[in-house]
Amino acid sequence: CAGINIILDGSPSGGNWNVSNPFNNTAGNYSYSYSYTDGNGCSSNATSNITVNANPSVSAGDVSGCNGININLLGSPSGGTWNVSNPYTNMIGNYSYTYSFTDGNGCSNSAISNITVNANPTVLAGDVSGCAGININLFGSPSGGTWDVANPFNNAMGNYSYTYSYTDGNGCSTNATSNI
Repeated sequence: CAGINIILDGSPSGGNWNVSNPFNNTAGNYSYSYSYTDGNGCSSNATSNITVNANPSVSAGDVSGCNGININLLGSPSGGTWNVSNPYTNMIGNYSYTYSFTDGNGCSNSAISNITVNANPTVLAGDVSGCAGININLFGSPSGGTWDVANPFNNAMGNYSYTYSYTDGNGCSTNATSNI
């Protein structure tokens, strides 16, 4: 593999190569000669080829998600490994991960990317009350969320509950339940 020492073979031992041994070069096809002189001063040489395989092109990508929710990590080509669990969960913060891949020639490469774990929003819903047959405005904060019942709420006398859900700009969601 490119960038990895390749031990050259020559027999009988004690001869000389016309290239460094171990051989280390970029991907490509090369030739080398091995020369040997015996104790009688007779010499011979042999030429052979070296194939240096390219290391695979590997990528990983920056990912983000929400606290407490599995985050799927990226890695290409498929079939590699991550140095952290995939899917990934952790506390709020910024982290890094490494994706490594080894191809069929035994050549490997890796890529490092970032993981951002975002906080879930703080969501509030408040108990409300009103008169039967009269619209009752429900409370939910921050604004822009949704209720699981109509707002304003209008129903017969009784005790009810509602849930207010909110998703922030990072795609993180939380909900809160209160009483009517």
